[in-house]
Amino acid sequence: MEFKTALNMTRHMRLVHWRQYKNLCPFCGKGTKTKADLVGHMATKHNIPKEFQCPICARQFAYKNGMKSHMRDQHGSMAVPQE
Repeated sequence: MEFKTALNMTRHMRLVHWRQYKNLCPFCGKGTKTKADLVGHMATKHNIPKEFQCPICARQFAYKNGMKSHMRDQHGSMAVPQE
């Protein structure tokens, strides 16, 4: 595997091979690659309030993609918010 910069290689080694994560769950210590993954983990595993809410029916979701899929499937593709 080739990397464009030494920083990219170091980041890859830290996250994939050394399992060193900056985002640690304060409840169980699980590490995640991104802050968004940590928020989703806490919402699904530790019952922390979910961050995303469907503007049509108010159902809550831990992940934005979950809300977008719900809106597409339950309310029609025109309801999916554009980014």
